[in-house]
Amino acid sequence: MSLLAVPLLCSVFLVHWDFYFCMVMLFFENLLAEGWMAPCIAMIQATIDVKYKAVSVGVFFFGTAIAQTLSAVVVGQLITDYNLTQNNVTMLGGIITLNTALPCLLAAFCFYKSGEPYS
Repeated sequence: MSLLAVPLLCSVFLVHWDFYFCMVMLFFENLLAEGWMAPCIAMIQATIDVKYKAVSVGVFFFGTAIAQTLSAVVVGQLITDYNLTQNNVTMLGGIITLNTALPCLLAAFCFYKSGEPYS
C-alpha cells in the first residue's frame, strides 16, 4: 500500500492545475498509506514481553511524533534556504514530494521485511 501511495503523493504535490483533483488524490493516499499504524501496534503487542507492552507502544508513538516534527523542521529549513515562495510552486512541490515519497518507499521495504515470520 505504501508503494501505491507514492504516485498519489506525487499527484497531490506536483499537480497545480486542479485543487479538487489533488484533494481526491490526497483522500486515496490517506486511505492507502495511513493504514500502517494498527499492524505496527499489533506486532509490538505480539513480540514484546507483557510487562513492557505499554512502554513500547508509548515509545513507538513518541518516535513517530518526533519524526513528524523533525520532518516539518527539515522542510521548513529547505524552504528558507532556497527562498521558496508561492512563485516557486514547482520547486516547493518537489521538496515536499521527496520528503513524503522517500519515507513511503522506505516504509514499503520495512513492511516487506516485517511480513516475514517474527517472534
